[in-house]
Amino acid sequence: MRKSRFPIPNFTDIAKLIAPDDPPSWLPAHLGWWSDGLRYDQMVDEVHPSTRQARDRLAAIAAAAELIARELESPVISALVLAASPSKLSVTRRDMQQLASRAESARLSPPLVSTSGKTKRGRGKPKVPNIFDARTLCATRIVVMWRFFRKTVPGIGNLEAAAAAQAYWLACGGRSDGHGDPLNGWYDYFKAVRDNSGAPGLKQFIWWRDLEQAKRRNGSPCYPGTNNPIQEAEIKSPILT
Repeated sequence: MRKSRFPIPNFTDIAKLIAPDDPPSWLPAHLGWWSDGLRYDQMVDEVHPSTRQARDRLAAIAAAAELIARELESPVISALVLAASPSKLSVTRRDMQQLASRAESARLSPPLVSTSGKTKRGRGKPKVPNIFDARTLCATRIVVMWRFFRKTVPGIGNLEAAAAAQAYWLACGGRSDGHGDPLNGWYDYFKAVRDNSGAPGLKQFIWWRDLEQAKRRNGSPCYPGTNNPIQEAEIKSPILT
């Protein structure tokens, strides 16, 4: 596995980046508790299909649904399927037809195809409404903590916020790829947070509530870990694909 080109900070270091004047004693542990969620986001990114893969899988769904719809047109096949179990079958031929139509519409939708109708080029993953990549969710956590401790929202080009995001990203097992100053790479992710501030997928309300609860109890819940960064080799939870 490729190693990071930058030193990995611990959660106390990151707490000082977020609340430099007087970070609460519970914040490093809270960052550690949240780190499981960010590591999970990173692992989801790893199995997120590319644009081409998404189109291929949607085509497969459409074909499978069309096959089922056609077979259910047969009275014999339909009767055999219904007789196989006393429970009511909630999926109908019409449901399969609608699924096939939706899958085909999704395969031809703007997130996946260009205006000419061809698969969008590039290595990037398709942008899906209310589904955000791990770096955007990392930036969201920083924005929420910035609001909580500093009583202000960081600008999308705020290098202090970018430094905190980069440090937290590395501490949670993320890679620092590319060349140049990594802080400049956070601009688009903070912009995505700003542009989608009301999106439920950013979970800002949930993370704000976590901070309020930690402040009330003067400690982070259910965190048995240490103040050290997460090492990728220690992550055991599988992600099903």
